[in-house]
Amino acid sequence: MAQPKAGSRPPLAMYFTEPLEDVGQFPTSRLLPDGRMVIAGGISDSNYEPHAATYIFSVNPVPRRSAILPVLAGIIIIGACAALITIRRRRRRVLEEPPAAERLTMAQRIESLMRDRQLFKRADLRLADVARELNTNTTYVSACVNSETGLSFPDYVATFRVRYAQRLMCDYPDKPLPDVAAESGFANEKSFYRTFKAHTGKTPGAWRTSHAGGISDK
Repeated sequence: MAQPKAGSRPPLAMYFTEPLEDVGQFPTSRLLPDGRMVIAGGISDSNYEPHAATYIFSVNPVPRRSAILPVLAGIIIIGACAALITIRRRRRRVLEEPPAAERLTMAQRIESLMRDRQLFKRADLRLADVARELNTNTTYVSACVNSETGLSFPDYVATFRVRYAQRLMCDYPDKPLPDVAAESGFANEKSFYRTFKAHTGKTPGAWRTSHAGGISDK
């Protein structure tokens, strides 16, 4: 591309990507040696739902005597980026507050995935996996679970895993606890013991002993 004439406005190019994984929560900017500015990062109200976007702004070089132009361009770029981030935050807040009827319907669909298809048995189950199954987004799923149950997504899944482990221990009194943990969807024994005690107030072994006669279907 030809160099702009002195005093003319330099062309401005902006590139935008969809949300990227494993990028920090708070935006950060950097001026590259060639004059381009990179702004990366994202905004999220939940530690379980990181999301981010990257913006690359490029201003063609101009003669040194017109150095004020890059400064002005930089100010414009920063302002535009702030506006974009604000818009994205507002859109996400809208998604986080779905109507009550929609929240209830979505919560019922999520419960069906857990109860009927037993997705909780997958030790590596993520919020994104449930959102994909329901053809929606993670923010919406998390908001529905929280509003209808008062639990975070990890705690919600843990309740199904604990209940299933309780049923296994009653139906198969001799089943080793490591097997109970694995079949219930826990990643390891440590996670099983910690989560089970947090939900029941007892270790798995102590709970099994106190419920040797079985548990009700309620």
